[in-house]
Amino acid sequence: MSLWINVVSKKYLIKQKLCHFPLFNKYITNRTININIRNIKRVEETLNKKGLKMNGPLDYKYINTSEYTHCNIWGSGYSAAKTSENKKFTTGSFDIGFSFSYLMELDFDLYFLENASEKISELVSIQKKGLREFLDLKKCKIIFKNILEEKNDLNYAIDEYSNLVSFARDIMVPHYINSNSVYKNAMQILLQKDPFYFRQSCSSVITGIIFARFLGFKDIVLHGVDFGGKYFFDLSNYDKFSEFKPPQNDLNVKGVNKDIRIYDKKYRYGNAKHPTCDCLKRFLPLLKENLKKENIYLYSASENSPLSKILPIFEMI
Repeated sequence: MSLWINVVSKKYLIKQKLCHFPLFNKYITNRTININIRNIKRVEETLNKKGLKMNGPLDYKYINTSEYTHCNIWGSGYSAAKTSENKKFTTGSFDIGFSFSYLMELDFDLYFLENASEKISELVSIQKKGLREFLDLKKCKIIFKNILEEKNDLNYAIDEYSNLVSFARDIMVPHYINSNSVYKNAMQILLQKDPFYFRQSCSSVITGIIFARFLGFKDIVLHGVDFGGKYFFDLSNYDKFSEFKPPQNDLNVKGVNKDIRIYDKKYRYGNAKHPTCDCLKRFLPLLKENLKKENIYLYSASENSPLSKILPIFEMI
């Protein structure tokens, strides 16, 4: 196993070095995406055999954006605690949630989920209970994404979620180094209008923005994207929902996927930088400028969030 890990690590380091050269970066990025697509097709074949269907963005094109004032995307940062209580944001809005944002008790229209394996069965059990407790399952569509990630197990996901979610046909757009040219290349790929695959990178925030743009929303407001600090659900007024929160045990242990460790106490009770902080700080300005060309506008919901240094504050007319 250690030999295999060393081989994988060396290949990754080689990719990083090659990605400093734009032509190699484009080749490596496109190759990774094509491999991702082939793997997703295999997953889809498995699901079809079990009578299950994978969904893409086009399956949600029935949503009429003219019926809503704007689209909210709800992250889990501390600033969301305040903005979720402000009716100017939630009256007439289309609301996309993920992670544990159901604890804000909002009228969600769409929800992203992405955790399923025996190793994190406690987390899965809590989230399933929370989804049923807080979401209107007749109205809110739940989409399971990132089924190909190492942290997830397809058979476990089918057993636990097939009666609750739609499985996403999605592709991850990689960025192997923190270079402007690499991020710009990734952005071009993310913004290709794709009715078949959910396009994503870095964070569910990016997934939500790209999807909201596909649906046709012109005003997209981000809540709780604070890059670090406490999660909103660890503030005292959410103590009453303790049974629906992430587990309190130390998750920074061997064998626990790094994506699950974002609920570790280091991030929940300190001021540690969130793992998606750096890539979001690079992607969001690029998204803002590119979407503006299409008359689509990204906003921060709160002036108290560090996000307000990147995006303008949303003001209802």
